[in-house]
Parts: sequence; C-alpha cells; structure tokens
Amino acid sequence: MDVFIFGMLRSGTTMLTNLLTNAPEQIVLIEPGITRGDMGLHVKKQIERLGPTCSDQEWLAVSNPLKRFQRHAVPHLQGAKWGVKEVNPYGIPELLQKYPPRKVLLVVRDIRDIVASAVEKDERLNSNISDDWILKRARDTYDCLLMLERTIPSFMLRVLHYERFVQDADYRQELSDWVGFSFSGDLAQRLDIYGRDYEAQRHDSTIGARSLRRYQKPGSERQAAIVETAARLMSDYQAHYGYGGDDADQTVASQDAGPDAFLSQFGLRATYTDDGRETRVVGFVGNDALAGQSARSVRGTLPSGGTGKYRVVCFHTTDDLYASRAANLIASLNTYGIDHAVVPIEVSDSWEATCSRKAAFVREQWEQSDVPVVWLDADATVEAEPSLFAALDCDFAVHKVKGWELASGTLYFGKTELARALLDQWVTRCDADPRGWDQNHLQSAWCDISATRPLRTIWLPQPYLQIFDAPRRKSETPVIMHWQASRDLTGEKTKATPLELTEQGKEQRRANHLWRSAEDLYWINNGGRAEDLTQPYAFPEGFDVGGALAAAIDGAFPVLEVGCGNGRIASLFEPDAYQGVDIAPAAIREARRRLPDHGFRLIDDGFAYPAAGCVLFYETLQHLDGADAVKVLETACASAKRVVIAEVMDSRWRRGGLPAFFNRDPELYILAMQSFGLRLVNAAKYIHARYDSLQWRNGCDSRISFLTFDRG
Repeated sequence: MDVFIFGMLRSGTTMLTNLLTNAPEQIVLIEPGITRGDMGLHVKKQIERLGPTCSDQEWLAVSNPLKRFQRHAVPHLQGAKWGVKEVNPYGIPELLQKYPPRKVLLVVRDIRDIVASAVEKDERLNSNISDDWILKRARDTYDCLLMLERTIPSFMLRVLHYERFVQDADYRQELSDWVGFSFSGDLAQRLDIYGRDYEAQRHDSTIGARSLRRYQKPGSERQAAIVETAARLMSDYQAHYGYGGDDADQTVASQDAGPDAFLSQFGLRATYTDDGRETRVVGFVGNDALAGQSARSVRGTLPSGGTGKYRVVCFHTTDDLYASRAANLIASLNTYGIDHAVVPIEVSDSWEATCSRKAAFVREQWEQSDVPVVWLDADATVEAEPSLFAALDCDFAVHKVKGWELASGTLYFGKTELARALLDQWVTRCDADPRGWDQNHLQSAWCDISATRPLRTIWLPQPYLQIFDAPRRKSETPVIMHWQASRDLTGEKTKATPLELTEQGKEQRRANHLWRSAEDLYWINNGGRAEDLTQPYAFPEGFDVGGALAAAIDGAFPVLEVGCGNGRIASLFEPDAYQGVDIAPAAIREARRRLPDHGFRLIDDGFAYPAAGCVLFYETLQHLDGADAVKVLETACASAKRVVIAEVMDSRWRRGGLPAFFNRDPELYILAMQSFGLRLVNAAKYIHARYDSLQWRNGCDSRISFLTFDRG
C-alpha cells in the first residue's frame, strides 16, 4: 500500500484520512481490520466509492477477512493510490507484513485532550465504554507506536502532531508532499458510516483549532477525573512526544519542542514568538540507549557571545594554490586574535585522499588541545568575530547545506567523551574508504554515534559557513567565508564516481531521522566476527562457487556485490570485472588490504548504488529483516538489468540474536523482484556442505539457491 496511518484514538486520524481520500484517484480506508477478524460491510461501503462491488451476501460469504479483502477489495484498489488507517493496535504487524507500506504516518495528540474527547464521545453516543478501557487502549496504542518507531525504516516514517496539523497550513502541505497524496478530500465524508454526523456539523467541515485544550474545560466530572488520571499514567507518552504540563501552550506540541531543562544541556534557553511557537531548531540530541531516552531536536535561540576558549586548526597542501589561501586564513585569524594551528602537509594522490586525512588531523589536534577545536578549511577567511564558538557548550557543531548535507568546512568539537567518539568513528570511516568524501563519512559517523548515544549537536547558522557566491540574507553578515579553491583544481581529483544520495536519503538527513537498526550497528561496529576478517579466504560451501556464480551472471559484467565483506567473493573475480560495497568499515578496510586492485566502497543507507552490469547478493539478504531487505533491493535494483541472489533459501533456518538470520523461501524473492520489474530467468541449487553437515538441521533445505533475474 502507499500509506499506512496509525495513531491514538481521538487524535484526528479520521479527519486526516478523509482529507487523503478523493476517489477514484486516492483512498485511505478507515479501520478495515484486515488482520484482526473484522472487514465488515463498513469496508464494502468505502470500496464502493471506487466503483460497484459485489453484493452484501457475496462479501460476507468469504469468512476469512484477509481473503475477503484480497478477493473483493484489492481489485478495486489497483490503479489508485491507497492506504489504511487504524487506531486499534491489534493485528498491525501482520497487516504491514502482508501489505508493506511505502510511507507510515504516526498520529499523536496531547493525552489530556484524547481522553476528554473519548469520554465526551461516549457520553454523547451512550456507548457505555469504561474509563479503564479508554486508558488501556491509550497505553496499548502507545506501545504499538513505539514498536513502529523502532521497526519502520526512518525514511518511511513521520510523526504527525494533531495540534500543529490543525493550525499550520505549511505543515499540512509539507506532509501532503511527503506522502504523495493531495489533501483534497471532503472532511465530512464517511462519517455517516460510523454514526458520527455530529462531528461534521460541529466542525463545520473545516480544519481548525476549536478542539485544542479541551481538557481545560471539562464537560463533566468524569472528564475532569480521567484527564487527571491519564496525565499521571501516561506521563512517559507526554514526555516522548513533547507535551508539557498544565500550563503548556498547545499552539505547537511538536516532537522538536523541549522544556528549558532540556535546552540547558546546550547552555541555551527556550524562547517563544508572540503566537507561542518556540523558535527555530538549533540542535539535536541523539538516542540515550542506557537511559532509554529517544533522540530529539532542540528549539531555542543560540547565545550571542561567551568567554569560552577554543582553537582553530587547519592543514593545507604545500602547492601554490592552497598555500596562498592558507596565508589569507592566518591573516584573518590574527586580525581577531584567534589561537590557531595551521599546518602544511604534502599532497596526496588525489583531492579526495587529501580531504580524507582531515579526520585524523582534527583528532590529533583535539587530543593535543585543552580547549575545544574548530576546523576551518584552508581556503576560508574570518570576516567577523566568531563569538558563537566562545559560547557553545556541546559535543559537536556543524552547518547543514540545503537542509540535509553536513558541510565539513567549518566544524566545532567540544572537549567531551562523545566528541572523541565521533572523531574516532569519522577516522575509522575515512581510513576504510579514502576515496569517499570526508563530509559524507562525517555524516555517517554522526548517525553511528547519535543512534545509541546522546551526542549533543548544534546546527551552525549559515554565516559560519558562507560560500562566497551563494545567496545570503541581507540582514546576515558572513562570519566565516569559504572561497572554494577546489573549483580551481584541474586533474587532482580522483576519477572514481562519487556516491550520490537518493531523494529518500536526503529526506532522512533533512529530518534527522537516524537510519541505524541494531543489525546495522552490529556490522558497522564489528564488520562481522573480528577473527573471520583476517583469516585466509575459505569456501566451506563444498562446491565450485566461482563456477556457480559465472553461470548465474552469464557475462553481465562488471558485477556489483552488495555486502562484499572482507572480499572473499571478490577474490573469484578479475579486478576490472568487479566492484564491492559494504556498510562495515572494518570489512572494507580489510578487503582493500587484501585485494588492492579491486574496487571497494563504503556504502550507507540513503546512497544510490554504483552502476553495474549485474548486482550480486551473496549470503547478504539473509542478514536483513523484511523492511531493510526490501529497501536495499529497491535501491540496488533501481537501474539494474540483471540481479543474482544466492543464499540458503528455507525460512526454517531463521534465528534471532546478533547477527540475526532471516532466511526466506525463494518464492518471496521471486514475488518481490517482480514488483521491481525483474523476472526470474534462471535458478540453480547446490548442496552447501556446512549447512548439510549440521546435525540439528531437521530436514531444512541445505542447498544454496542461485536465482537470476532480468529486467523486462
């Protein structure tokens, strides 16, 4: 399906669903209950908006709800954008497994307004729903929301706050663009199906803020009592989604909004505009895995100045171009009396290789310094007093170009343990793939650390990384100007094709959605088992793996192996016929050491894969769960003409732990590849000696399947 909407009861999900429904072009079904034994005639009435369906008797004759939906509903949904909205948490994992969504919206609202609205509805309709039921449903739904946040890939997921949605037209338009549906539907449609006509009359079929702070004016003693109880029992929900205490202004109840105590981690304070909105996002704090606290953005105002000390560090190559630019930098630093270390170095083989030395240089300077360090590119100049550096109290500060790209021309590293962790990870990534752009490696390292540790990041304003010919606000004076000497280079850049971010990758980074699963972090931090990386290449399969691959690939060179590890499979190919990518820095570094003539690149989620004649997955997809496997396949196969998947394909081999094994039956791959426009053209199976020798295999298929798919 195109979109799945899940949210708290009485959080505006039906309003949202009706906005997204404008048949026959687009429709979102209201609570069909496909996987929880429902799928009654209320779903048939919704489907009929797309055209005539079967009779009521025929609809009910199919007793299994899932089969009923597949037979009578799915044919009408073909050709339309469609989705499902649910507020009942039961059966959600099964629904998403059967109909994987492209986008997921999680809808939340202040719990006090939720329960007040739920009681008001019950009193109006005489539904005889108990307060205990309302509170239990709220708790169960919150648990399901957390589960979805943990399991849905971040680029597919948005949290929608009811309070902001009903007040901010720009926010609604942004969500419409992201989902890919127009908000063109009638707000009052389908309410009659559920006996909720009164809501259309009360809200006059318009979006507005009339239902905000309902809890402040309870209509009954029962409403007042449950509001107090819910605020106490659901305080974790309130904190997680940024809802405050009794005096909180609901003008914006955003996940980004935080109390003064939270902002104080940065030495900042919360400030508000006249309409009650907190000012712009200025920072971000990563996940605190030990404390169980989720990552979140920080709103506030940056301090105007301070007395803290810092040191500017920089290196430059000894060629005339950068030596002269570095002299200009030194002169500007002296003008403002800024302590600095600007060091000449020898030229590397390429511009990218020189840039990749930046991480190790900054770490070395950071270790030698008693104060925070600020990196400036050698072609930068200080144009005004950089007072912000003296006021920062954080681990890391950087400017985002275009809203999603960390720009490494101006960087701040505090004297903290988490700053050290970030520097170490940046060095690790640059060492593994020196052909990669250092700031891409920095952004990946930032995600590695922020995924599990509360790294405190400040987003530097544009004047601290002002490109000399880039547009700027007339009211802003450049502080650090960058003169882009790299544009004057001629043959110094490597001929390696740079990895490009996909639109989904840009969206991940723009929204600061941390794109790391537990499995990702296992491979990134370990590269697999350390003892396996440096052992001589071995082939426990017990058959001619090279010959089997040659038959499956059938001349479609060069091959791109996704999940190349330490180069074991690469050793079976000539260097000019092969390129490998992997997310594990240690594995890529070892592969480059062993096979220096082969091409290996460090890849990250959100980047497009290099072009190739054939994309190869050899025992890779079995380590990815369903959502991650689909995402990798979709990205890697976007332009592939041939794809080979080779692994033991029997779901009975599955097991948990780290690393987990998600072995699948071959039919799942065949169906998935069909959805990407690729058809099965060849299949072969070989006994895998190691699997076949396991005493506990209990009849599981011990053969490794080679499936070859071609486009068209």
